[in-house]
Amino acid sequence: MVNRVVDILVQQGHIEAHDTDSVETERRSQRLSQTKRTHRQHIVDELVRTERTYVQHLEILHAFKVKVEQQGLISGDAVHDIFLNLKQLLDVQRKFLICVEQEDYKDEEEQNWGQVFEKFGDSFHVYQPYIINQTTCEETAIHNFEKLRTIQDDADLRQIVESPPILTGFLLKPFARLCKYPLLLNTLADKGQLDEEKRAAIQRGTVAITDILDFTNTYLAKQEQHKIVQDLKDQVEDWKSHRVEAFGELLLHGTFVVIKGDGMNTEREVRCARSCKS
Repeated sequence: MVNRVVDILVQQGHIEAHDTDSVETERRSQRLSQTKRTHRQHIVDELVRTERTYVQHLEILHAFKVKVEQQGLISGDAVHDIFLNLKQLLDVQRKFLICVEQEDYKDEEEQNWGQVFEKFGDSFHVYQPYIINQTTCEETAIHNFEKLRTIQDDADLRQIVESPPILTGFLLKPFARLCKYPLLLNTLADKGQLDEEKRAAIQRGTVAITDILDFTNTYLAKQEQHKIVQDLKDQVEDWKSHRVEAFGELLLHGTFVVIKGDGMNTEREVRCARSCKS
């Protein structure tokens, strides 16, 4: 349409023909300047866009849980072991998405993304029990997969149980999303051309997330350590009156191949462990 108008103006003698290229060039330049985006805009766009998608996935997962309960596909204990506090987690993310949308609606100069995450620091503790339960969640889901895949509903819910990896992938989304937040915030702090106050707010928001991840990682490590100690304890038939509880915290463990010098060069695997009091 613009080209047609320019042609008419040339025919009527209002502009010269050789001016048409410069008019088109200027128009293209204006269009590009309007569409060219800064690093900050790209990062914020990714944050907002992926947050919407994440909440949609949580909505689907929660709807799946409700249908599983309604159709009685698995026991109530199994439902609890798989989905645990998913409803509370979804409620928090719905509220967080509203704040994200409100922040995105503001002018760039007024946006303070670190403050948004800092505000939800306490609410995000809802992730702790969910992440800590991840191993039990996945084991129970895989054990009951054949029952879960018989769900009668629309394609959005049936897609969750197309295969075990898809199911576990959906159940892992909260942990993956929580890990993604610090990456987005750090990128925004590095490339967002922010002032010191907003960079400091992002730092505080990042700490609010990483504190939760650090807590859950420490808890899971201790949980795994306890499991290993119990396994070692069960494998030894006679502890010679020693109390395993008095050995202290487990530091190292592993399996080693030992060759017995009996002329037969017999190989035997031996499990070894070292505690802080051994």
